[in-house]
Amino acid sequence: MRKNENGQALLLVLLAMAVILTVAMSVVSQSISDVAVTTQEEESLRAFSAAEAGIEESLINNISIESDAITKKVSDDYTAKEVTYTIDASTFPDTSDYVYPSELMSGDSATIWFKPHDANGYLNTDATGYSHPSIRLMWGANTEDTALEVSVWYLAGGSGPLTVKRIILDPGRDSGSSEVVNGTKISVPTGNYTLNPGSKTYNFKHNYNLQFATAMGLTSAENQNIYLLKLRTLLNDLPETVGAQIDGSNFPSQGKKLESTGSSGNSLRKIEVFELYPDLPGFFDSAITSAGGITK
Repeated sequence: MRKNENGQALLLVLLAMAVILTVAMSVVSQSISDVAVTTQEEESLRAFSAAEAGIEESLINNISIESDAITKKVSDDYTAKEVTYTIDASTFPDTSDYVYPSELMSGDSATIWFKPHDANGYLNTDATGYSHPSIRLMWGANTEDTALEVSVWYLAGGSGPLTVKRIILDPGRDSGSSEVVNGTKISVPTGNYTLNPGSKTYNFKHNYNLQFATAMGLTSAENQNIYLLKLRTLLNDLPETVGAQIDGSNFPSQGKKLESTGSSGNSLRKIEVFELYPDLPGFFDSAITSAGGITK
């Protein structure tokens, strides 16, 4: 009996040691995983902070579109690891589609520049403006209950003064098919219209013809001297996006796209910021102007 009891005791000891060893290995494995995850999170945070630093430098120093990508090392005395960021500035948009990068609430507006800007972001009023025959305006990505106010800023008679004319495109007024403005029927077709990037889909589209006099009554010379369009969303209770599309070439530059990539260890983080050209104050959208000043 004692031999059998001794054998059982040995078996129990071995089982106990196996359990203790399994628990210990599990604890060690979990600790190693926690350290690895913590290290990865720290590197990810450093990479993100480095990317933010790159964006700040781009905005402060006004990085030019023509500049090559800039890579800089960030000092990290605490970990002695190499942390870098690379910043690059490019024309925005660089395709024939333009999706305004910010969402608009009712009453907010987006600007589409027709006149070019120089490398420092200053408007070149002497340069030739956008010369394509038409531009397609799209809106209503998030709701079908929205209208669009289109303001055209142009030189009266083709030489001045700077003048503004507006129309309201409200698909709900006539079942989304057309409207009559100044005696001219304006088409506002409904459907699914897609713009890139992001494959954004819109419910409404309006083709603004720049080749001939439109419902706004602009002459050919005035159409050739448009400074900008302002698109103002109305009636929408949800944030809305607006976009535009042209054929045959890239869209006129609307600003810069800043890309900053931070690197720390095996972690990479990228931040994109759109720096649009300076815009007119929002109160201009609601002001009614005349030769004598502002009229209520």
